[in-house]
Amino acid sequence: MRTILYPAELETLFDVLRSPAGPEQSSWTRRFKEFNELLKSPNILVVAGVVRNLSRRLERTHLSVGEKDMLKQARLPLIEEISLSLSVTSNEATEILDSVIAQGGIDQQSEVELAAA
Repeated sequence: MRTILYPAELETLFDVLRSPAGPEQSSWTRRFKEFNELLKSPNILVVAGVVRNLSRRLERTHLSVGEKDMLKQARLPLIEEISLSLSVTSNEATEILDSVIAQGGIDQQSEVELAAA
């Protein structure tokens, strides 16, 4: 068991969620297997990376049913972490999570892709 993130440490978690998605497998089965392995990590930042990548993919295209379920389950520890760290309800933590993910959405990703080209 680990300690809850302090609000200052929570900003690192938010930075991961705001950042562009990393490279991904083209096959949903390979993505699912890769993300499933990453979700076994006790590191909350690794879990945040999976939530970010699945959320970014959902913004761009669609997720398989398995990926949708995975995203739903992967969000739970992040919501709990935000809730405990900031002393807010689960509903408020969910709104914060959604807001932070949206801050790094399609617009930011397009800018990063244009800059890399």
